[in-house]
This record gives sequence, C-alpha cells and structure tokens, in this order.
Amino acid sequence: MSDGPHRSLSMSRQWRRVAERIYNEAYGAEQGCDAMSAALAQDWHQEIPEGLVNKIQMILSNGQREFFSDHGAQELETLRAEAAGSPLAVTFIDCALLAREKGLSGEGALLESACGAITDFAARCLRQVEEHYHRKPPRNCITDIRQRTHEVIGRMDAMAIARQLLGIDMRERPLNPVKHTELDAGVPL
Repeated sequence: MSDGPHRSLSMSRQWRRVAERIYNEAYGAEQGCDAMSAALAQDWHQEIPEGLVNKIQMILSNGQREFFSDHGAQELETLRAEAAGSPLAVTFIDCALLAREKGLSGEGALLESACGAITDFAARCLRQVEEHYHRKPPRNCITDIRQRTHEVIGRMDAMAIARQLLGIDMRERPLNPVKHTELDAGVPL
C-alpha cells in the first residue's frame, strides 16, 4: 500500500507536506500557502545564520554608500563565499545586490532582499514539486497541479513572511500551518 506520491519526494518533511496539500484537492490554496510558509521559515532558519542577516543589514544600512559605492558590493560578494552551499543564502545575497543597484538602503533594502529571496526560493521548490508529478503522474492531473501551484504562490505574502523571519514585525499570523482538530473545522466548502 502506498502513502501517496508525495512520500517519495527527495525534499524535507515540510516541503512534502506542501506537495501533499497541492496534490490533494481536499486542501484549499490557503492551506497550501500556510504549509509553504512553514516550510520557508524552516529553510530560512536552517540555511541563513543570524550573523549573515546582521552583516547584510550593516552593509545595506551604510550611510556613506554614495561615496564608496563599490565597497558595499564587494562586501556582499565576499559574503557570497561564506554562504556557498546554501542556495537560499546565496539568493538572499543576490537580492541584496539588486536592492543596492536599485538605490535602496536600510530596512527597506533588507526587506526587499529577504522578500525576493523567499519568492525565488518558493518558486524553485514548487517547480520541483511540479516536476515530480510530471515524471510520475499518478493520474491525469498535471494541469491541475500547475494551476494549484500557481494559486498557492499567488496567495503567498512574501513581504509578511520576510518581516516575520527578520524579526521586524511579529504581529503577523504564525508561520506554522493551523491544525484542525474539531469535527466542524474541516475543509471549507
């Protein structure tokens, strides 16, 4: 007996939970989005050390960047070597470089960088889920999977997730998916 096609994915447990919610039509897009937020938070805490966030924040908050415009970019490139082996951290640094090029600085640049990294990483992981279903289609649901994947990523509020992960705004809703335990708390109709 099989536990479903999402069990064989070579992903973390959290991302398999996202794949299950995308695959199973009993879950709505909101529940898939909640599971994805939890998976992104777990990946963020595993791949991005607090020291890296502080270093990027210091580089982006440098008030004299007009005088030494290349210096901040060089510092970020140096951090790239530190972050090697962590795709999310490297993407975060790339987004920080893009934020600098746009002329952003301070907290706005840090938020823009984190939001861009989260969005890019989520899209990458969801493409991996979609690719799994293309390789071994359990039923003729490939177009459904693609549509549900786009629905989930469309509902994601990357800026709110970034605010929570950076510790800027803790008033947002929790990143863990809500577990329904009561009889009437099932799938919304």
